[in-house]
Amino acid sequence: MPAPTFNPFNPHAEVEVYLRHLPHWRQKGATYFITFRLADSIPRRILLQWREERELWLKARGITADLAEQEKENRYAAISEQERKRAERRDARRLHVELDRCHGSCLTRGAGNAGILQQALLHFHGQRGWIGDFVIMPNHVHLLIQPFDTHPLEDWLQSIKSYSARRFDKRAMEEGRVFQQESYDRVVRDREELEAYRDYIANNGAKARLHESEYHLHRCDWL
Repeated sequence: MPAPTFNPFNPHAEVEVYLRHLPHWRQKGATYFITFRLADSIPRRILLQWREERELWLKARGITADLAEQEKENRYAAISEQERKRAERRDARRLHVELDRCHGSCLTRGAGNAGILQQALLHFHGQRGWIGDFVIMPNHVHLLIQPFDTHPLEDWLQSIKSYSARRFDKRAMEEGRVFQQESYDRVVRDREELEAYRDYIANNGAKARLHESEYHLHRCDWL
C-alpha cells in the first residue's frame, strides 16, 4: 500500500455534482473536509427556516421540487461558480456556528461514546481510505478524509454512523435516529485551504468554549 499523500481538487479532472438538501461534489482521489452531526443537533425551527430559504434560492434559479434529480443537478452546475460558492459558504458558516452551540442530547460529549466513534473512524484507515485530522465534538464531528475509489464516501460514512449508533449509550436522547443522514462535505482546494481546515479542527473545541474533557481531537501524521 503506497503512503498517503494530500490530493487537492484538480480543476482539469472530472467532477460529479449531485444535490440533496446540500450540494455534494465528488472527484476521484480527492481529499474532503466533512462535517457530520447528531440528528438532534440543530433545532427543528432553525432547520425549517434554512430549508425554506434554500428552496427560495433554488427556485429563483429555476430549480424546483418537481424536476427530476438529474435536471436539478444539471441546473445547479450551470449556476456561476462565484454564485454557488457564495451560497455554499453562507450555508456552511451558519451550520458550523449553530453546531458549536451544542444543541440536543450531545451524545458524543465525554469519553464513552466519543471513544466508540473514534474507533469506528480509524477502523478502516488504510483499507477503505485515509483518515486525517478529526475532532469529535458533543454533537458533531469534523474530519479530513481521502476515500479510496473502491469505497464511495457516502458508504464509508454510513458504515461509521451505523456501527457507532448501535453501540452508543443513548440514555440521554429521546427516541429516534442517532445521526443525521446527510453530511456536509467539501473537496479541499489546495494546501492553503487544507491548513485552514486543520487549524479549524484543532481549535474547534476551544472556540466553542468547551473543556478538554468534552471533545476529542485526533491529529494524523500524513497530511
